[in-house]
Amino acid sequence: MSEKASLFYPTRNSSFSKALAFWGQVFLLVLTLILFIQLQHCCMIMRINVDCNSCCRKLRRIILRMKVIENHLIEKQQRRVCVFGRFEPADVAIKIKKKMNRRVEILEVQEMEGEVQNEGE
Repeated sequence: MSEKASLFYPTRNSSFSKALAFWGQVFLLVLTLILFIQLQHCCMIMRINVDCNSCCRKLRRIILRMKVIENHLIEKQQRRVCVFGRFEPADVAIKIKKKMNRRVEILEVQEMEGEVQNEGE
């Protein structure tokens, strides 16, 4: 009975389980690439209350650590933050809200059509 069970439930050392784990990782990688390609470039303007310089620095650090954001602009006096990149707007706003522990209000979202070119090119 243990032989029969090992056919259906491979052990850790079997080559089948290693191959299954490898192809599972490949599948997840391909799936994330497909989702990344489907995302369009967008520009989002948010309102965040950044009172002091340390809050502004903290927000800047959080934004710089997000790999999906290509460019950003923090307007401290107007309490606005503009971010540009290939991302889902709600996901970025939620992440900033959780890390800053402040209310984030999405004011405007613009999705860019076609190819986006850098100024240097």
